[in-house]
This record gives sequence, structure tokens and C-alpha cells, in this order.
Amino acid sequence: MAKIINSMFAKSLGGIEQAFVDYTEGLLLQNNEVVCVIRKHAKILTELRKLENSKLEIIEIQQLGKWDLIAKLKVNNLVRKIKPDAVIAHGNRPSSLFRLSAKYNKVPLISVAHNYKIKPLLKSDHIFSITSDLKNFISSQGFKKEKIIVIPNLLKLRVSNKENSQGLTPKSQIPTIGVMARFVKKKGVDVFLRACGALKDKGYKFNAVIGGTGEEQFTLQTLRDELKLNDIVKFTGWVKDKNEFYDSINIFCLPSHHEPFGIVILEAMSHKIPIITTDSEGPLEICENEKDCLMVEKGHAGKLAIALADLIDNPEKAQSLAENAYNKLINNYTLEKISERLNNAVQTVIGR
Repeated sequence: MAKIINSMFAKSLGGIEQAFVDYTEGLLLQNNEVVCVIRKHAKILTELRKLENSKLEIIEIQQLGKWDLIAKLKVNNLVRKIKPDAVIAHGNRPSSLFRLSAKYNKVPLISVAHNYKIKPLLKSDHIFSITSDLKNFISSQGFKKEKIIVIPNLLKLRVSNKENSQGLTPKSQIPTIGVMARFVKKKGVDVFLRACGALKDKGYKFNAVIGGTGEEQFTLQTLRDELKLNDIVKFTGWVKDKNEFYDSINIFCLPSHHEPFGIVILEAMSHKIPIITTDSEGPLEICENEKDCLMVEKGHAGKLAIALADLIDNPEKAQSLAENAYNKLINNYTLEKISERLNNAVQTVIGR
């Protein structure tokens, strides 16, 4: 058992923020004391309070950036008062704010690399990386490889409203294809829309729902209109109830050009939905083509359309992929599995 400061200063909620909450729950599950240091009025506070654990303390501090001297003083006082065995920092800002205080108080600073923007993390004592590909990238930037430990993201299993796989039987059923992503260029939602256009041109009957918001929303809606997909493709906005979203679809598609991990893949796995993804970084590590997913070349709408048609035409294959993916999730990415791996990694760092 250890006393750990777990810190993140994000304002909103998203995949990285959910990973921070999962870290907290995983550390608590392994009987650690956890002090979460977060930004004042951060949306993540609501999620942390749901954990309701006597070994969890939540501290909010106001900070204006990594150069905020008042915030640095507050952080230093916290470290001196709490005397943690380790500090875990999610993202560039907490890594920068905690660096000096951790050093002066002789506490190991562990930064979590959730993506490839890792320059401020390179001054940490250790780095936890979400994939092996990211570990290799961090090492290529001069950080000692033996101080990088791979800890994948996890998924806390939630019960779906549907007991069985979302298989596409009977063949007469009109399937619904789902995408959930931030509307930024790297997510490839435009590629998905073009694949839908190609699928429609081949005479396939289907519906599609796209959940999310972002700076590309107007551009994407305009593209949908240009492709004459108005009656087929619906934009649902920010997804508040993920269970409801996944229970409404038959195929999940992740069309990203660049995807450091892809928690949405784990979510789709948990609902036993067949997955089509691209050969981007995270999916390459999580999935295996033709075994638990269909994987296509990123940025290629034509190949994505062929994969979609394959699953629509072959519902038994779709169901087999979904079942295999669910089993992989259970064996590798649950809270119980990753919390043990996380705890061992933290204890290894403390032992050094």
C-alpha cells in the first residue's frame, strides 16, 4: 500500500480525463491512499466523487498555467504536507508544476503519456505509456527506455441493455453504423462519410449515427449534405449516455488518421459490437485484423466501405469478431487486470 498524489488540471471531460479517473479507481482497488489534485471547478470532480472511498481525498487548486508561481507554491506545500510515496501527473501541465516540488522532497514523479506530445514529460523520473509504440517514441526522444512502463487504458465494465452480441442477423435487418469522436481532422470522420457515400452508391441499405462535437462540425455536416446522406447519417451531438449509444448500433467504426489508444474501441468491445478501425497506433496494438476486428488503411474511404459491406454481408463473421473482441477485453483491459498492473508498476518505481 502506498500514498499517491494523482494529478490532472484539465477543465473538461474526455478520454484522457476518464483515464485519470480510472487510474484513481485502480489505485484505490489495490488499497492505496490516493490524493487527487485537480483544477478548481473541473468537470472531472463529479466523476471522482462517485468513487466514494475513504482512502480518496480530492484537492482543488486554482492554477493559470505551468508557469503559475502561486500554483507551484501550493503544489510544493501539498507535497511537503502529504509526504506521498509517488506523484502521478497526467499531462504536460501537472508534470511541469510538480517537477521541482517532487525533486526537492525526494518523491518520484511519474508522468503519464496519453499521446505523442511528450516534451515536458521528459524531465520526469519515470513515464507510464499507454502503448508500446508510444514507449518507443518516448525512448527515441532520449528518455531511458528502462524508465518507461507500458500501462494500457482500461475499461470498467458496465452492463449493456442487450444480453447477446449485436450480430447483424437477420440479413434483412437494416444495420446502424456508429462513430463516436471529437470533430477534428485526425479523427477521420470525413473519411467515414465518404465511405458511407460509397456504400450507398453500391446499393446498401443502412443508417449511421455520429456522436460528438468539435471544430470540424460545420465542415462535416456540409460534406454529408454534399454526399446526399441527409436521410441516412445523423449527427447526435455530445454523447451523454454511452450505453444507450452503443446499444443503438450494430457496427462501430473508428476511422482515425491518428489514434494514440482508442478507449472507444474497448467500449465497443464491452457491448459485443463488431469493430472496424484503421491501422493507426492504438488500434494496431489493441486489435488483430480478421480475428477481433476489421482493420483498414487509414485515410482510405474505399477500403473502409469494403469492410463495412463485408460485415453487412456476413453477419456470422461480424458476430465472431465481436465475441473474440469481448474475450480479449475481459482477459486484458478490465479494471481488475489493469489496476494490478498499475499497482505493480508504481511499487516498482517506489522501490527504485
